[in-house]
Amino acid sequence: MAGTEYGVKAACVGPGDVTFTVSGAGAVRIAEFSLPCDGVATLNGLGDLPPSSAIQVDAADTENVSRAWAVVAPLDALR
Repeated sequence: MAGTEYGVKAACVGPGDVTFTVSGAGAVRIAEFSLPCDGVATLNGLGDLPPSSAIQVDAADTENVSRAWAVVAPLDALR
């Protein structure tokens, strides 16, 4: 929806850090961030997203991670 700010909330558990990449249509990178896998959820703003855009979140460096998750939603819903 136009004018809606979006965000991604993510966390992981395990040794080290994980890098999350948020991509839109055509694999265009919207954001990339790393966070420690301490089980604490981290919120990152994405700003406005293109209308009708499919969003994909990928996690890298996960070989020692037991759990990881990420949710993309309107920023107000993630706070």
